Amino acid sequence: MNAELNEIREDCITNVENYFCSRIIDHMDSGNLFDAQAIHEEFVIDEEDVPKNWLFLNDLTDDDY
Repeated sequence: MNAELNEIREDCITNVENYFCSRIIDHMDSGNLFDAQAIHEEFVIDEEDVPKNWLFLNDLTDDDY
């Protein structure tokens, strides 16, 4: 993966992380701990649960996509 695509990928991951964290904080601030925990459980995964061919985002520059 070239440097530009790697930077875009990292930016996308950061944006998703920030979104999930903001949703968790909003739920915690409103006292809705059940939903905050549910979002956390969806966001955090164990490394052994991840399939070997898992990708965060499809390569949109791939002509076969």
